[in-house]
Formats: sequence, structure tokens, C-alpha cells
Amino acid sequence: MDDPRPTEEPPDFGQDLAFQRREWRAERIGWLAIAGLILAAMLGLLGDGPLSSTSADSHDGSIHLIYQRFGRVTATQALRIRFHPVADADRRYRVWISGAYRDANRVREVSPTPEHVEDDRGRVVYVFRALQIERSTEVTFYVQPRAAGLCPGWIGLVGGDSVAFRQFIYP
Repeated sequence: MDDPRPTEEPPDFGQDLAFQRREWRAERIGWLAIAGLILAAMLGLLGDGPLSSTSADSHDGSIHLIYQRFGRVTATQALRIRFHPVADADRRYRVWISGAYRDANRVREVSPTPEHVEDDRGRVVYVFRALQIERSTEVTFYVQPRAAGLCPGWIGLVGGDSVAFRQFIYP
């Protein structure tokens, strides 16, 4: 009897199963990397989000700073400082930012608007008029980073305590 199976090998269509498996593995790794990047962005590791928003307090607890750990060179971000104002005899209080932080960032706006700005021994002092002695005051600095990289800073009150903070700025 004749065997119905062909005696010759089936034609080779150029399949390389080992290569195909490596390609599928690389594709899966790529999809996981994209999913991880999207998740990191949603959580705030690339900008605004729950992992980016943070705060710092002075040693004596009189200053509370709210800021973003991560930012972008093109994006404006807020530094919110809450404190008990230490008004001087002429009913003014002074908030300072380290000169190095100010040099690394462009201050776009300050709310409330300061009466004037002074340079004082390597720091920039914003002078505000106290309309009434309040228990708590908030000043917000809207800043735009000038360059990418690690950006350390200090913010505080003249005659009071200060807070150190660090931000990482993405390009």
C-alpha cells in the first residue's frame, strides 16, 4: 500500500520560531515599559500628581511650605508658604527666598503682591504690608524653572525660621 503522507519535507517559508519568540518577548517588554511610564505620569512622577505634591515644615513649626517635588522647565508651579506673620514696628512682614533658588527660577507672580523686593545677603526679600495682625497668612510664589536638574532652595521669614526644600526639574 501507498503511504498517503508526503515523503519530502514541507517547504520552508522562512520561519524562525526562536526569533519570533524573542520578538514577542521584546514587544511585551515594550508594552510594560509604556504602561509603567503612563502609570508614573498619572501618579505624579513626571509632574503634578499625588507623588509630586509635598510639604515641608520649619523646625519650630511656624512655617509650612507646600510645593511640587517634580516640575518641568516650561511649566509654572506654585510655592505656597503658610506662616504666622512676624510684623515689625511699621506693620510689615518680610518673606525671603534664597538667591540661588531665585536665580534658577523666574518668579512669574507673587500673591498677594508685595510692596517691594529687596536683596539681602544672598537672598531675595519680599516685603508685605500687614493690614491686620492675623493668626495665619499665606503667600504664593508662582515660579518657572530656567533649567532642568536638581533645584534646592530655602524659604523663610526675616527674623523667623526657614524651610529647606528640593525639586527635580525635567526638561
